[in-house]
Amino acid sequence: QLMNVASGGSLIQDINQSIQTSIHHEQQNPRNKVSHEITILRNSKLYNIVKREKIKVNSAHHQSVYNLGKDFVSSASASDGIIEAIEHVKHPWCLGLQWHPEFLITKADIAIIKDFIFHAK
Repeated sequence: QLMNVASGGSLIQDINQSIQTSIHHEQQNPRNKVSHEITILRNSKLYNIVKREKIKVNSAHHQSVYNLGKDFVSSASASDGIIEAIEHVKHPWCLGLQWHPEFLITKADIAIIKDFIFHAK
C-alpha cells in the first residue's frame, strides 16, 4: 500500500465500507492460516515465482490499492476484485503483497521468500 501511494496511487480506505464482499480481508486470528484464494496473472513476476494461477493467502488488511501508482501494475486479485499484489514494471524485483508470505504457510509463500532472498544477495 505504501509503495503504491508513494508512487502517486490511491487506496480504498476501508474495504468493508466500500464494496460488498463475502471475503474477510481482515481475517480473525490466527493469521498464520490461509483465508481466501487469489488469481495471479500469468505474465507477471509473481507468477514466475510461484508457478500457479491460483493460490490461497492469509489476509490481514482493511485497505487495498485502488488507483495504481506510476509504473505499477496489478498482478493478482481476489474474486471480489480487490487487488492482492502489485509489481513495478521497471524494477527487477519490486512486489507489493497484501498478505504475509513471511509466515511461510504455503509453498507459494516459501517460493516468494526464497526468491526475495536470492535477489537481495
